[in-house]
Amino acid sequence: MRVAILGPVELTDGGRLIAVPGPQLRCILAILASEAGRTVPVARMVDALWDEPPTSARSVLQVYVSRLRKLFSTPDTTLVHSGGGYRLDIDPQDVDLHRFRALVREARDSADVAVRRRLLTAALAEWRGDALADTATGPLRDRLVVALTEERLAALEDRLDVDLELGRHHDVMAELAAAVAEHPGRERLTGALILALHRCGRRVEALEAYRDLRDLLVEQAGVEPGADLRHLHQLLLNDSAAAAENPTPSAVTRQTVPRQLPAAPTELVARDHYLAALDNLLDATGAPVLVTLVGPPGVGKTTLALRWAHSVAERFPDGQLYVDLRGHAPDKPVAARTVLAGFLHTLGVHPQQVPDSEAERSALFRSLLAGRRMLLLLDNARSTEQVRPLLPGAAGCLVVVTSRAELAGLAARDGAHPVAVVPLSTDEGLALLRRIVGDRRVDAEPPAAGRLVELCAGLPLALRVVAHRAVRRPGFTLTALAEQLADEARRIDLLSPPDDPSTAVRAVFSWSYLALPPAAATLFRRLSAMPGDDFDVRAASRASDDPNLDEPLAILVSGHLVEETSIDRYRLHDLLRVYAAGLANGQERRDAAARVLDWYLERASAAVALLETDTGDDKAGGEFADQRDATDWLEVERSVLVAVPRFAAALGLHEYAWRLPNTMWRHWLARGLVDDLTTTHETGLSSARLAGDTLAQADLLNSLGAAHYTARRHDAALAVYEQALVLRDGLGDQAGAARTLMNIAIVHYLAGRYPEAVEHGLRTLALRQDLDDVFGEAVAHNALGGFLLRLGDAAQALQHTQRALALFDKLGYRYGQAAATLNLGHVHRHNDELDTADGHFREALERFRPLGDGRHMGEALCGLGGVRTVRGEFAEAHDHLNEALAISAVVDDPTLRGEVRHNLGLLRLAAGEPEAALRDFEHVRRIDDRYQQARALHGIARARCALGQHDIAVPAWRAAVDAFAALGVPDRADPDCATCSAGVKRLV
Repeated sequence: MRVAILGPVELTDGGRLIAVPGPQLRCILAILASEAGRTVPVARMVDALWDEPPTSARSVLQVYVSRLRKLFSTPDTTLVHSGGGYRLDIDPQDVDLHRFRALVREARDSADVAVRRRLLTAALAEWRGDALADTATGPLRDRLVVALTEERLAALEDRLDVDLELGRHHDVMAELAAAVAEHPGRERLTGALILALHRCGRRVEALEAYRDLRDLLVEQAGVEPGADLRHLHQLLLNDSAAAAENPTPSAVTRQTVPRQLPAAPTELVARDHYLAALDNLLDATGAPVLVTLVGPPGVGKTTLALRWAHSVAERFPDGQLYVDLRGHAPDKPVAARTVLAGFLHTLGVHPQQVPDSEAERSALFRSLLAGRRMLLLLDNARSTEQVRPLLPGAAGCLVVVTSRAELAGLAARDGAHPVAVVPLSTDEGLALLRRIVGDRRVDAEPPAAGRLVELCAGLPLALRVVAHRAVRRPGFTLTALAEQLADEARRIDLLSPPDDPSTAVRAVFSWSYLALPPAAATLFRRLSAMPGDDFDVRAASRASDDPNLDEPLAILVSGHLVEETSIDRYRLHDLLRVYAAGLANGQERRDAAARVLDWYLERASAAVALLETDTGDDKAGGEFADQRDATDWLEVERSVLVAVPRFAAALGLHEYAWRLPNTMWRHWLARGLVDDLTTTHETGLSSARLAGDTLAQADLLNSLGAAHYTARRHDAALAVYEQALVLRDGLGDQAGAARTLMNIAIVHYLAGRYPEAVEHGLRTLALRQDLDDVFGEAVAHNALGGFLLRLGDAAQALQHTQRALALFDKLGYRYGQAAATLNLGHVHRHNDELDTADGHFREALERFRPLGDGRHMGEALCGLGGVRTVRGEFAEAHDHLNEALAISAVVDDPTLRGEVRHNLGLLRLAAGEPEAALRDFEHVRRIDDRYQQARALHGIARARCALGQHDIAVPAWRAAVDAFAALGVPDRADPDCATCSAGVKRLV
């Protein structure tokens, strides 16, 4: 299908004209076709149809689009909804406008005069009248028509110039005269007419044409003709033969083309994807093209803009204009009125003829750009209002704007194409370092080089300062430089060379900060009190001590001082955080940090209480809607909560450094987040020691031991528990000592020392009962149930576990209820009471799910899989065990993984798949757990026997018997066949 808009709007399919009913529908088709393959925002389409859009404009537009979509009958032309607008997917060569532009570009790139004429003639033949001649009128449509008309006139001027260059002045005389009569103010057309008249021997008429143009320009715009035309006029007055020898007026024009771009940067790396995207944008879009490069200070917007502008400058033969708008400089931004005066002077307007008002200057500027192909680079813009008067109104120009502000108004109203420039990744930053300091130094110290990129927050400006510092100090290692920068108190100073404020990170940041209104400036300083990488608006409110942050936060986001990473989540990158911390006085930052840390502690306590206990709803105080809400918050804030102890300790707020880990340890342990638990507790323990808080030290050692035993570091766990017991004895804290003794019992159990586990468990139970500690008694009963079951005493195990469940029910402690229910499942499975066991495993699974305890969810699924295997329900068993296997991979718990693979081995043995079962048991054998290894040997023996490999099975049977005996457990490893049984007896 083909679309024609350079005249009445037409849609054809294979040469057959398809009716597009109504001027509004034709207008929409034209707008979409003009942007073929690119999304046109809804707001722009509304602007195209109505001067004053009705309230139902968007709904009406949807109806129009639906009607238009039905007209497209081929798969290569489709109208789709995309983002916040609509896109017509059509080959640009099927749209007359894009064919016209391609031919004009090809002509301008050709050095052959005859080829240029042929291409320009073909381009102009695409026009069938006035563009969009039969469409509805509207602001955007009218602007587009004006721009397209300018493109047509510029192409016509190019072709007429070529005709004159070929000596065809007689042939084009009538056409030139008609064009000048229709467009009397266009200097290039009049210049061509003057030259043609002179070459035809009509010198008097040529001089009259010049006077007519001058009178018109002086009367309407108060300006003289351009310098090139004045030069041609002087040649005519002198009756100089040089006038006739000039091939075209445009040849003279090129002698005074402005070239204002600063030098192209030499150290641009890792920005090729931006350059390619910008090239595509320029190739795919009709002029005028407006591009905004936005991003935080120091990210390299100007460098990128200059590199791209230089790369495409030759496509704009009428020159380049550049201005630093100083939008975030310490003094006032440059007013658009002032910029316009400079641009007008550059374009040949005498200072006395420059209008006074900004509006008049802007209008004259647009008039002078009409018909020209120029590139404008507007650097460091402050706002949309500063930029808009500097925009051309006609086709042919490219405008590139850099800014720290979003400049959303330019995108919404002026069709700007925003490009967000982000900091360098680690690899990209390393590439920049290599460019400046060389491969040898980077390869010699890869970790230090990566650390430099991290400390510079990926900002090219900061990285260049560091890199050149390294170049000036060849004796310094990159490690030494990284150590210097790691000192937050000095980092900004080290990145701010005193001899060049334009490259000083402090100065660049300060220009943004000093432009902030008071509320936004206060918020920015206090955001340095955030403990983690990101935060939400509620945490920011606590830091700022101001509940009304919508406006100041929006200002910081718009100015790229704060990044909005997702809905209601924000981030202050590391260098800006260090800079903000330097702005805040010590007390302001400490007070803000204390408020924030209080908030995180309150929220974490409420979330954990809601998850763990039936009474948690009251403790949460309305902080969370339900358990899912609490779980989601803990997951979102995980990295922040882990960062709290380190952050608090650095500020000397040591109480927060240990209170937060003490609150979170059960949650982290249940989710298998052993590294989080360990790092936070080690930091908290150091703070507790600095603060001299013995009770806090003992509590932290208790939960740190849990991290060690979960990671199967049994000796490390016992060591910290011994330290905790010493501290408990010194405090006379019997309840705390009982908790530690219980944990020591658990370590013995995990290490395969089951009698010692029972001994410590019974001591703990007695101590808990003496203290009338109901919670501690319940924990001891539940643990003893597990210990005794491993030793084969199912009756005692059942009594202890039932007592534990009754006490946990009384307390409303959800985690304990789930754990005791799971233990009951194991007891009944041991007794072959499959239905009862199945019910307990199911109940335990449902209790653990909202707690997010993957370790015990996997254990419950193993229980269900084992029951299904014994029943011969292999498909259901497989489903349960596969789910458990997936969970074990997430929580990274080797004990759970061994339990799952053991049960999978039993399932495959029962299903007649001994080879697969053997692989499972071999996997379990490699796990550092004595009981798991003993069971694995038993499974290997059974699998080998089933495969008929009795000579290999017999040693495995014997090893399993010995392993179970060494553990003191009643598990039996009797051979399954007479051959293996006889072989084992021979080994005894």
